[in-house]
Parts: sequence; C-alpha cells; structure tokens
Amino acid sequence: MEIKNLKKKYEGNTYIVNSKPTKVEELYYKVETQEVIISTNRRQYTVLSKSINEFLNTHFLEVEKNPAIVDLDTQQKPVAIYKDTRIITDTILDDKSVITSLKDTLLDSIKQVKADPKAIRQAQTINQTVNTLLNLAKTEIAFRKMLDKK
Repeated sequence: MEIKNLKKKYEGNTYIVNSKPTKVEELYYKVETQEVIISTNRRQYTVLSKSINEFLNTHFLEVEKNPAIVDLDTQQKPVAIYKDTRIITDTILDDKSVITSLKDTLLDSIKQVKADPKAIRQAQTINQTVNTLLNLAKTEIAFRKMLDKK
C-alpha cells in the first residue's frame, strides 16, 4: 500500500497495539533510509518500507468506531472493542483443536529454526501472531469478567 493511502487509513485513528488503545498521530516515509516512521500517543515505531504492511496488519488491530461504554469503578470510560473479537477468541477458547494446532505450529517452527537458522524471521512472525491471538483472548476474558461483575 502506498504511503499516501497508509496515512489516510491510519493517521488520527485508534488501534489496539499490545492490548492497549493506541492513536496513530503521524505516519511518514524517510527516503534516505527507506523506513516508515509511525508516531503514536504511546511511542514511535520505525519499520522498513518493504515490511510496513505486514507490521501494521500484525501489530495494529482495528477497533470499533463507536466503542461500548462500560461503568468501571464508578467512572464512565470508553472500552475499545476489537472488530470480530468474538469470532477469534471464541474459537481459541472453545475449540481445543485450535490450541493444539497453535502448539504444533510453534513446535514445528522451533524445529525449522534448529534445522535452518534462516527460518528465524518466519518463526518470529509466527510467534508474534500467536502472541497477538493469546493477548486478544486474555483481553476478552478480562472484558467478560468485568461485564459479569455488573
């Protein structure tokens, strides 16, 4: 995706990054290093331009445009809701074959890295994706517990 289109899609919008709502303040291309700089309200990310789409799709999860409002400790605070959360986390939490599949994928990834160190990048991507799914499941569990207390 072109930088112009990335700016239009991401700048000013909020995404879930490491289980926290994160607003993208600025996104720009650094010609001399061929890097994309993403400035958020939490930190700045520097990513090689050839990897930017994969990075954004893996780390910046979309949230609903109108998040639910939930009473937390007697204060009204917006709660960011992942798009399609229920589909992903219900599958992870309720289907043991998915957990088994994730374990098998991780173990296979370890074997591949042992056999060929060039597979490290692929293993890192697999690991990040699995961590994202697990963080998503943890977030939904916490959200469900919070709703059950009401």
